[in-house]
Amino acid sequence: MVVAAITNGQTPTHLNLQHSGFNDKHITRIAHALRQHDALVEVLDLGWNDFGDEAATHVGDLLRGNTYLKDLHLGWNHFGDVGGERIAEALSANQTLRLLDMTRNHITDKTAGVLGRALADNYGLTALNISKTRISDEGARVLSVALKQNSVLETLIVEDSRIAQNGIKLLTTAVLSDHWEASELDPRIEFAPSYNEHNQLGCAHYTRNCKLRALCCKRFFVCRFCHDEWSNHVMDRYATAEVWCMDCRTTQAIGPTCINCKKDFARYYCERCRFYDNDPAKHIYHCPRCNLCRAGFGLGIDTVHCTKCQTCVSFSRMAHRCVEEKWSTALCALCEKSVFHRAVMRLMCGHSLHEWCFEGRDTTKGITFQCPMYSALI
Repeated sequence: MVVAAITNGQTPTHLNLQHSGFNDKHITRIAHALRQHDALVEVLDLGWNDFGDEAATHVGDLLRGNTYLKDLHLGWNHFGDVGGERIAEALSANQTLRLLDMTRNHITDKTAGVLGRALADNYGLTALNISKTRISDEGARVLSVALKQNSVLETLIVEDSRIAQNGIKLLTTAVLSDHWEASELDPRIEFAPSYNEHNQLGCAHYTRNCKLRALCCKRFFVCRFCHDEWSNHVMDRYATAEVWCMDCRTTQAIGPTCINCKKDFARYYCERCRFYDNDPAKHIYHCPRCNLCRAGFGLGIDTVHCTKCQTCVSFSRMAHRCVEEKWSTALCALCEKSVFHRAVMRLMCGHSLHEWCFEGRDTTKGITFQCPMYSALI
């Protein structure tokens, strides 16, 4: 019936074939008919059907020479890279399509590579949805490079994909660079679950099941470090009042457990610090004198609070030399940047180093290290 309507010129401008149970054979016939009769269809919705690569290649052929189609919805089918690449290639020739939805198909980084090459020369597409696909960080990297040459695409949706936080950061920067200031986020990406390199909910800094809303800019980030990397200002995590559950996507007042799905946001939660950590290998406690969460089993167990240094000291470093300075204003002896809220080590001379500064020091002159502020070896 659909093919007959197209042949007789009775096709509506919005052709909705969602949930029609169409397989490769049906979709191939429809694509042939639309191309042969140059139908004036502006919106074609083929979502939630049952077609794969065979039909997708014919849809790509249709797209290549079509000048009427504005929105193409192909989500929730099962085509892979063969069909995905053909559709992506068509974007090099088609400059009239505005929206392409490829949600929940089996496309991988191979399709992302072809999409990248096509989008570098495309000036028509403004919205692309590749959510729930098999595209990973490598595909995101290739796409991000191409998108820096594209000034038209405004919306890129990557929900529930295999793209981790670093990949999302690359994509967001590339998409937003020509449309918004770098400190802003596309809401479609902001309200998407974030994963670390181990495919766990969280970011490169912490494992947790929620995002925090920064009071300063009202945006959601997995942690304050993610916020500070994106923004030109610093997030006050103590002022956090709302979180967004990455499991059920519910915005709510801050707390240890989601009010909707009832899942804990993390194994460890500190109400005072607004801090979550879901890493089972970590032991964390809150020091009321530092007013910070620290690594360790707790005061009197494996750490003690030094009132002169105004920080917690491990029992293994009880012989440290005290430096009477406010911890919140202390500087790293190597990079001379604040050690507050960062992973640090206290030297025997009393000064402090970021752990990554110590690990990244120049060791070509030997394994010993001399504090640049006190000239003491450690």
